[in-house]
Amino acid sequence: MNKIQQIQLIQIPNFRKTLIFNYSCLPKRQATKIPILIYGNPKFAGLNGNIEIVGEVKFGMIKWGWDIGYRTTGNGIIRIDGILKLKNCKEGFIHKGVDLNLDKKAILELGNNFWFGENVMIFCIHRIVMGDNVRITYQSQVLDTDFHYTINLKNKSIKPRFEKIEIGSNIWIGNRCTIKKGSVIPDNTIIAASYSVLCKNYSEIPPYSILGGCPAKVIASGIARTYGKDTLSEIEKLDLRFLDGNDKKYIIIENDDEIRNFLR
Repeated sequence: MNKIQQIQLIQIPNFRKTLIFNYSCLPKRQATKIPILIYGNPKFAGLNGNIEIVGEVKFGMIKWGWDIGYRTTGNGIIRIDGILKLKNCKEGFIHKGVDLNLDKKAILELGNNFWFGENVMIFCIHRIVMGDNVRITYQSQVLDTDFHYTINLKNKSIKPRFEKIEIGSNIWIGNRCTIKKGSVIPDNTIIAASYSVLCKNYSEIPPYSILGGCPAKVIASGIARTYGKDTLSEIEKLDLRFLDGNDKKYIIIENDDEIRNFLR
């Protein structure tokens, strides 16, 4: 068992904040099951909104404030004054230091098996929708607003300061990336670290593409992030195949079943 796994096993929820959070945002019949566990000491900046869980509700299905022991600064801030929808979500991890601001009348919709890394910031004043298996790595941000208005002095027009964001399923967003208002990211897309900025509809890109740059553009296609039933175990198995002393530049996966196991 490695150090990260040992740290994960000994974490204890903040029971006081867990109870406050669940009973403030969830219907009583769901809150009694304590589906969301709060770890550490995140700041509650507002809990006047609602959390809607669509599907089965189970104890501890969402872990919020989860600490993996490195890269984290601060405890994070939680403001839910709008609506947070968990759609058919069986589990989700929000790591320590995440800032979530859900404004009044805003809607944030999350699918199954989401994972937000350390110090991710999500700022929603309108609407953000994410599919299943979305991974947002540390210090990235998702903002559906520019916060302010600008006027085009040539035609005297003012555009909205907010626009819906749509993030598909099986998405990997590398560290320190920015997803801005109006972004549409299709399924099975990788956003390259670091400092890539997305700001438009990317629905027409080829399948299994990597987007990168500022503003982001397609830099490769036909590339999929590897997943498995036990992702850490799969990574360790691949590490051993590269560290066998033969200095491989790549390995070929010839078994189609093994390839399918890497994908979602």
